[in-house]
Amino acid sequence: MKKARLSGSQQEKLSPLRTDVRFLGELLGQVLIRQEGQAFFDIEERIRLRAIAIRRGHNSGSDASLRRLLDQLPIETAERIIRAFSVYFQLVNIAEENHRVRRKRYYESLPGFHPQRGSIEDVVHRLHAARVPYETLVKRAADLSIVLVLTAHPTQALPPAILTKHREIWNLLMHRQLMNPVPKEAEAIAEELLERIMGLWQTDELRSARPTIQDEVEQGLYYLSSVLYDALPDVILAFREEVRRVYGRVMPLSTLVRFGSWIGGDKDGNPNVTHESLRWALFRYRQAILAKYLSSLEQLQEQLTQSDQLCRILPAFLRSVAHDRRSFPALVESLDTKYPHQPYRQKLAIMIHRLRQVARSPSEGEPGYHSVQEFLRDLLFLQRSLRSHRADPIAERDVAKLILQVSLFGFIFTRLDVREHSQRHLAAFSELAQGHGLVEGDPGAMTEAQRRAMLDQLLAQPRYIELLKDCSPATREVIRTFQVMAEHLEHIDPEAIDGYIISMT
Repeated sequence: MKKARLSGSQQEKLSPLRTDVRFLGELLGQVLIRQEGQAFFDIEERIRLRAIAIRRGHNSGSDASLRRLLDQLPIETAERIIRAFSVYFQLVNIAEENHRVRRKRYYESLPGFHPQRGSIEDVVHRLHAARVPYETLVKRAADLSIVLVLTAHPTQALPPAILTKHREIWNLLMHRQLMNPVPKEAEAIAEELLERIMGLWQTDELRSARPTIQDEVEQGLYYLSSVLYDALPDVILAFREEVRRVYGRVMPLSTLVRFGSWIGGDKDGNPNVTHESLRWALFRYRQAILAKYLSSLEQLQEQLTQSDQLCRILPAFLRSVAHDRRSFPALVESLDTKYPHQPYRQKLAIMIHRLRQVARSPSEGEPGYHSVQEFLRDLLFLQRSLRSHRADPIAERDVAKLILQVSLFGFIFTRLDVREHSQRHLAAFSELAQGHGLVEGDPGAMTEAQRRAMLDQLLAQPRYIELLKDCSPATREVIRTFQVMAEHLEHIDPEAIDGYIISMT
């Protein structure tokens, strides 16, 4: 079958993408020659060109010719050929992602208003054209609740190391596109891309063993930390800015989205999830988001160098700094030495200190922030003070973005769903009920209605029993899971677990 011909305008749109694909393909070719030799590269090219001929329908004998060529390949060579095409198509995907950004920038560069269909700008203008009132838009945004749930799957192909290399290649490709480099700069970028592609070729994209729970959690954290932490607030702030531009009013910050995760809590879907790995996952998510906040605070501290000798800092903010200094006397000398007359940097230094305390075990050292709301109050106070002396560009961008990130991710990054199979609950309850003489007969043999009546009776007349005494490992695991959840919700963060799901009920 022949491929449909593209129109002239379509050809023009795709021309930069084809240039990028050709450029990346040539770099991959250099890597293959250096790493595998000219003979290997020649085989790969013969396969590629014959496949193209088949797709375009130019040569009726190409199909049989390609099959003969593939049949003659030693298994080791065939494996490397497959890897070569795998890396090639990874590079094509990166080029396509880059091209989508290029097309969006093209629409934004046109004189007048030509929003890309489906973009934030297009949506807001359609709402305005449909005479949707500003108040209705704000109410609908406040009522909107989108929950994105992360899951792990054993067939997940690309580990974080590969994804990081993809991101580096994308950044270099975008840098090359934006800077319009002179020949020497273009050569330097090409060398960097060659290094990244060589690293991609030399990195095994397949796992030699089934991913552990820790691997799966880190995989989820890659997307949370490297993509969603920055991208999602940017999208929400862009929506807010477009509403301001079109409606002429600044809408309140609204998170719109929250996150859930089954990764690390799905005991039914993954038998390797235990109460210990559940405890680890809860703390790992927490550590990861606190590390992101610490980095953001440190960046703000570098930026907010305003002097109280030159700016009229909000008096209430200065009183807040004075209160913090009294609460943390051990920091005062360092604050005065490093940041004289710089109240924002002093405040941020104390906030960093308190956030580091949150990251530690509750039993270690002095307490930090008792809740995410307390941390948010400090950030909102900081924003309010910046506005008071007309530092709105900082208040409405960098600080507003961090406020939105904290509102989105809390001290947990994502709420964890814990799931267990109903049969494990029934087996554990039957063992406890019979072992401690709570009921007559086997609950496992009862009907659902009989078990409900029995539970109602037991709950109405509770008795103290030693749950973990003389019970099987399976029953102990069920009990320990509830204990881990209770301890974390009570002593660490009541928002960390979204729900407990009993499957096959």
